[in-house]
Amino acid sequence: LTRTPAKKVLVYGLSSGGGIGLKLLQLAASTEDRATFFHAPSQKTPQPAGAILCGAWIRYTTPTYSMKEFTVVDWVVTQRVFEFIYPKLGDMCGGDELRSKVSPICNEMHGLCPLYISVSKHEVCVDENHELVQKAKKANVEVEWDEVPYMPHAFQWCTAFLPEAREADNRIVQWMLRKLSNGDKN
Repeated sequence: LTRTPAKKVLVYGLSSGGGIGLKLLQLAASTEDRATFFHAPSQKTPQPAGAILCGAWIRYTTPTYSMKEFTVVDWVVTQRVFEFIYPKLGDMCGGDELRSKVSPICNEMHGLCPLYISVSKHEVCVDENHELVQKAKKANVEVEWDEVPYMPHAFQWCTAFLPEAREADNRIVQWMLRKLSNGDKN
C-alpha cells in the first residue's frame, strides 16, 4: 500500500485464500498483532476499498455442522478431504493451542473494510460464513451476502462451465466496480 492508495485496492480470497485475506485485514486493523506482522507498526495500515471472500474457510477449531455433514453433497470438499485435513489442523496452525488465534472467525472484526461474501447454500463452509456475517455486522462492518444453492465449495472458480459461477462472478465484479468508484469520490 505504499504505491497504490488503499481506496484503489481490493482483497479477493477463495476458500483458504478467503481465510488468509480475512486474517490479513484483521492484522492490519489490529493494534496488538501489528508489530510482528507489518514493517511500520507505529503507522496505521489502511483497510482496502473492500474484500471479496468466496467460500472462505475461516474456522480451524471445531468443525461446523455444514463442514461435517455437507461433505456428502459437496463435490470439492468430500468426506475424504475432510478426514485428511482436519487431523492436521493443529500442526497447520502451529499447535492445537493456537487454533483459535489463527482462525479468522475467532478474532476481532472491528475496523474491517466492506466485505462481499459469496457462498453456496450447500457447501461445507456455509455455516462459518453465516457466522462471519453476524460477527461482522455486530462490529459495524458493511457486509453484502450472496448465497447460491446447490453449488460445491469454491464454485466461483468454475466460470468456464457453471452458469451459476458466471452469474456470481458478474455480481462480484459489479460490487468491485462500485467499491472502486466510491474511492474516486473521496
